Amino acid sequence: MTEKEFLTVYTDRLIAFINLYKNELKNLSSESSQIIIERIDNHNSLIIEKGNLLISDILLRNNINPDSSVITSDLSDVTLSSLLAQKTFTVQIEVRGNYNGFSNSILSEALCRDFPEDCLEDL
Repeated sequence: MTEKEFLTVYTDRLIAFINLYKNELKNLSSESSQIIIERIDNHNSLIIEKGNLLISDILLRNNINPDSSVITSDLSDVTLSSLLAQKTFTVQIEVRGNYNGFSNSILSEALCRDFPEDCLEDL
């Protein structure tokens, strides 16, 4: 498995998790803002956790030991999973940005519903 193949699989699987969370938020869109805030906080924690677990899962599914040693370009000796965690950091930021944009939209609607006096309407 090449690095590019790994990153493609990783991105696709992380996006699949994010889409599940987006669907869950969509189904909660009529709930109170407090419930939505709690769910968003939970999702953000899960995204980080699942993102890290995905690295080992993908490697193991491809019969690659995630704890195998790798020498980096600066001659550091690190585990493969640590090296890939660094490589996936940008992917996580991009995917989380997409989720955050969506969740902010759902939360804004709920806040306007819960606190209409504080909601600014376009004139």
